[in-house]
Amino acid sequence: MRKLSILKAIVDYLWVLSMVVFPLIVIFSIVMVFDSDIIDIPIKTSGKEFILDTIWNKIAFLIITISFGLLLFALYKFRKLLQLFKDKKIFEVETALLFNEIGKLIIYYSFIDLFVEFLLKLSKNEIIINLGYGSFLSFLSLGLFFVVLGEVFKIGQRIKEQNELTI
Repeated sequence: MRKLSILKAIVDYLWVLSMVVFPLIVIFSIVMVFDSDIIDIPIKTSGKEFILDTIWNKIAFLIITISFGLLLFALYKFRKLLQLFKDKKIFEVETALLFNEIGKLIIYYSFIDLFVEFLLKLSKNEIIINLGYGSFLSFLSLGLFFVVLGEVFKIGQRIKEQNELTI
């Protein structure tokens, strides 16, 4: 349980830090989109460099900023999941649902990230097919992993109910 406490502390720290920083990022993003002359430097976020000179880059920048909120919502759900583990509520319906929701949020983020990358390449008139390992596959795999864990915990919850019914 010590490792769980350390993980919970780290996730709580990230959550508090994100709740302070995310509203500032959203405000900064909106200001930059409407008045990009304030700071005329490229902005790098989520491994992508944004030069806010075209409408497509501005839209992509707003989308990636908002999609970061999806990851924060997944982090919030993960905090709830860790609290359930800490309370020793392992094979419960809510646990399986949280795993599933976290996985879906991460999968949504991966597709939004892929779309933003496509928008950025399109705005530069360059279409590149990258068959390597990138952030899309990483996030997609992580999301699918959480969904599979949700299914495993759902099966575990059913087995637990069956065991409670047997004498």
